[in-house]
Amino acid sequence: MTKICTTIIASSTERMMKLAEEAVSLGSELLEFRLDSMKEIKDLEKLKSFTDRCIFTFRRKEEGGFYQIDDLLRLKHLQKACKLYPAYVDIEMETIAKFPKMAKEIARSADNLIVSYHDLNFTPSFTRIKAKYEQMSRTGDLVKLVYRAKSFKDNLSVLKLYKLSDRNLIAFCSGKAGVASRILGMMFGSPIVYSCLPFMPASPGQLSVDVIKEISSLYRSVVEMKDKN
Repeated sequence: MTKICTTIIASSTERMMKLAEEAVSLGSELLEFRLDSMKEIKDLEKLKSFTDRCIFTFRRKEEGGFYQIDDLLRLKHLQKACKLYPAYVDIEMETIAKFPKMAKEIARSADNLIVSYHDLNFTPSFTRIKAKYEQMSRTGDLVKLVYRAKSFKDNLSVLKLYKLSDRNLIAFCSGKAGVASRILGMMFGSPIVYSCLPFMPASPGQLSVDVIKEISSLYRSVVEMKDKN
């Protein structure tokens, strides 16, 4: 069953804690702490109570991170966070290829490695998307692929990937044109659907956790009705 994950963006650990509590109260099952949104990476031990349900991410600028930072320093911050032994850590495929040894060490401190790729510009052909998935699926426990949708048809190119997946795939489109893929991904078996707190989207087209919760509940009800018939 798909788990709802709320992306938490905040300038301080204290603010992250408050937002995380709010997200959980709204029905979020997982929390993605975006370390790249923080002004200073410190006091992370205060997040320990959430580590059994958290994803630590320090997104590179080229894939949607909040600011430019040396990759090695970025990984050191992520390594420090993972001393709390989170449920998941998200590391970009490009970063893993550049620092394979360090990335492997960081991944050992988390229960699951999400290997990710984000194209902020467009959605390529299905052939190229498939090749990227096959390359990434050999590396992490979960594969996260996100492409920028320019039209509704772009959603279909990404969603077709679920025919190849054995439930290790998180794939959707960003942008207003990509909202449909975020919702349909749940129906096609994505293990995680990303949401935000109301009026706090971390990426274009991201839906709030309360909206995702309602859609998820409606979908489960429809499935139960279908099974009864």
